[in-house]
Amino acid sequence: MPKVNRNDPVAAAGRRVRVYWEGDRKWYAGKVAQYNEVSTSYIVVYDDGDVNAEDLTNTLGLLWYFEETKSLRQSRQR
Repeated sequence: MPKVNRNDPVAAAGRRVRVYWEGDRKWYAGKVAQYNEVSTSYIVVYDDGDVNAEDLTNTLGLLWYFEETKSLRQSRQR
């Protein structure tokens, strides 16, 4: 699968992702539903039913990775 990049952010749609929520001290799994061009965020539908807009391109603290790559990435602070 292609890496998420600002030239083709829509390519992330449909990919499984895990995001670390610092306040909960827990990883949550979900699926990228779509890219929101207005807010430049990714809509993540979590397995527990929660839906959040996540900025997976920001590099300031949010820990996340695509499940198929297991490559940890850092993004914004929660």
